[in-house]
Amino acid sequence: MFKKYPIKLSFIALLLFFFSQPSLVSAQTSTKPNLKDAFSDKENTAFNLISGASYNKNIVLETLAGQIITLIFSLLGIIFILFTIYGGYLYLTARGNEEQTKKAKSIITQNIIGIVIILGAYALVYFIIKFFI
Repeated sequence: MFKKYPIKLSFIALLLFFFSQPSLVSAQTSTKPNLKDAFSDKENTAFNLISGASYNKNIVLETLAGQIITLIFSLLGIIFILFTIYGGYLYLTARGNEEQTKKAKSIITQNIIGIVIILGAYALVYFIIKFFI
């Protein structure tokens, strides 16, 4: 498969490499981590904690859970962008093919519905964490 699409696969691998890079500098750590801190823009991301790039013995389970939730929502956002690009590519290359146009519109519509659900879930989690915990 790599011989057939070397440029496309190399570009996708390069994008995944850049989007999955952890923070390289961790100058300061929180003294009292909690679930509210999980939604802040700190260097101790869930990716760093899982990959072992940032080893901290004082991580609370609530903080780790919040950072994993943030990581999952971030990955879903990347998937949304990729499917939007794919649907747009199908739509632009349809060239009057009604079946491909319907498929592209269906992908884009389902993608928009999915991102609305994801944003609603994120808003609900954020609201619960900020106001009740």
